[in-house]
Amino acid sequence: MNNRQLILILFIYSVLFIVLFPSYQYLINPDATGYLSVSEKIANKNYFNSINGIWSPLGSWLLVPFIKMGGDAIFFSKCLNGFYGFLSLIFIFKLLKKLEVDSFILKIIMILSIFLVLNFAFALLFGDFILLMILLGYLNIIMQKNFSKKKSSIIIASFIGAIAFYAKAYSFYFIILHLPITILFLEKKNCGKYFSILSLKKLFLALSVFLITTSFWLFALHHKYGNFILGQKNITGTLTQLSHIEKNLSCLQKVEIIVFLMTYII
Repeated sequence: MNNRQLILILFIYSVLFIVLFPSYQYLINPDATGYLSVSEKIANKNYFNSINGIWSPLGSWLLVPFIKMGGDAIFFSKCLNGFYGFLSLIFIFKLLKKLEVDSFILKIIMILSIFLVLNFAFALLFGDFILLMILLGYLNIIMQKNFSKKKSSIIIASFIGAIAFYAKAYSFYFIILHLPITILFLEKKNCGKYFSILSLKKLFLALSVFLITTSFWLFALHHKYGNFILGQKNITGTLTQLSHIEKNLSCLQKVEIIVFLMTYII
């Protein structure tokens, strides 16, 4: 499968997206309402309240310019999804080419991917679909030949991995484990050992770029919630102080049950 065939795949996807768009324009998943609310708050300059430990910010940020121009939020979020799907198909194609998948199988996968991506584009607004696109881009970077030998590639992969965190918080755990392990395994393959001065420098570079890029949102969440959190769960506790109330309530409930049983027995 060559680039001309990829263009045909992208053309078919684009036509189907445009044709199906009116029927699925206002189909949104439940989480989308939270992301839309964050976008509206940013557009109205309510920045502090837009910081949210549940809804990761990237999807909402990308929608804000269209809301400020007076556009319909749901309409443009679907249009953005269509664009994310377009890029995802390109990344899938490039990744499969790097994996040297058989040409016939590659064609079948790409044809099936059109319908899979269309389903995501219409049914999954914001975080999950954006994360899919970003991680496909990330995998394309680390699958490059001599990836670990190029500082620029390590920096780009680390930065894209950090951007994935802004799309969905749980990707933080994936990237912070996957990227160092990938670098170490490639060092073992290239140099015969996992740890060396050079490999440690590469690890330091990758983690530095990743942590510095993610730190802006981590500090914003810390400023609002008082704890260092990634998303719905804290590094140092829970999202809010409700955990202490929940613990107290659970204790009270236990006491009430014991009192009730004692009363019944008596």
